Parts: sequence; structure tokens; C-alpha cells
Amino acid sequence: MLSYDETYSLIGIIVAHALMTKDDQAALAGMLSKVTLMLNRQGKVSKGLVNLIKYVGLAASKDFKPLAAYMSRNPNPLLGQDAVKPNVPRFAKESQADFDARVKKINDSWETYKPLYDKLKNHKTHFDELDTAIKTKIRTSVLRYSFGQ
Repeated sequence: MLSYDETYSLIGIIVAHALMTKDDQAALAGMLSKVTLMLNRQGKVSKGLVNLIKYVGLAASKDFKPLAAYMSRNPNPLLGQDAVKPNVPRFAKESQADFDARVKKINDSWETYKPLYDKLKNHKTHFDELDTAIKTKIRTSVLRYSFGQ
């Protein structure tokens, strides 16, 4: 079980996870799987919970300039931003059947993701009303784990 102060560290670690390369993310995901709070019913790290925690950490750190590029490409429902449907570029030498299958997979994922994202936007007021001291602790943890500050 996490202590109250450890939750701030968890938020910082998850935001750092979002900023890492895929290989580093895989290594950290293995560590996150040992935190039972992070597991879904199938015993895997819950992507939804990871995203929610990531959104909280990024929203609390929204004014930190080094995060600006990441945040411009990744909308945050807690900041009232709308999700953007991904553009699906065609790869060189990709067959029409492979391209169509990839487009279908991405569109199906979008149809699942968009309603969940929109529901998270309902919590913007909860985040806005969160105590400033708590937001500051979250921001401090994000900066410590993501940028060593």
C-alpha cells in the first residue's frame, strides 16, 4: 500500500514514463506491475489509470516550458482540451490490405478512446478546485522524476 507522500512520487514516475523512449517505458512498466494499485482485473498495469495519473501530473505542470512540446502533441482532458483523431499515414511499400487493416485498428481504438477521454473532461472542475499546495507537490514530483529538478 502506498503512503500519502508516495502517491506524489508515483505521479512523477508515471509522467516520466510518458516522456521516455519505448524501451525505457517497457522497463518501467515491469516495475509498475509490482504496484498492485496499478493493476487491473487481469493483473496487468491499467492503461486507463496510467493515463489518468499522467493527465493529473501534466496538468499540474502545464506551465513548465520543457513539457510544452509534449503537451502540444498530447491533449489533456483535465485542461479542457479536445482529443485529436490520429492521422494514419501510408507507409512506403505497404499493401492496400495492410494499410486498410491498420486504419481499421486505429479507428476502432479511437472509437473506444474518445468517449473515455470525453468523460475525463468532466473532471476538469475537480482538478481546477484541487488545493494549490497539492498541485505544487505534484508538480515538484513531476519535475524531480522527469527532469531531475
